Amino acid sequence: MQITFHEIEFFCFLLQARAQECLLQGLVSTYDQAEIAAQLMELKFDRSQSIDAATECSNIYAAITYLQQECQLCTGNFPMKQAGIEYLQN
Repeated sequence: MQITFHEIEFFCFLLQARAQECLLQGLVSTYDQAEIAAQLMELKFDRSQSIDAATECSNIYAAITYLQQECQLCTGNFPMKQAGIEYLQN
């Protein structure tokens, strides 16, 4: 299945709209952060975790890594702020 130019254009439009929404709602402080958050949400990461990663990281690759930290205690994958917390709660 090939993706058409119009599908790519529409996808870009949706990402820009989601990024602008994040910025207008004050969830992030820069448009670059808003773009990262929108991309993460499009990848099906949780909204609040996407915002957190976008404000902590300078690019999408670092943000994905930030959200997929392996917990050394329980070997699960968690966002950076949750690593270890899941283990301690059990």
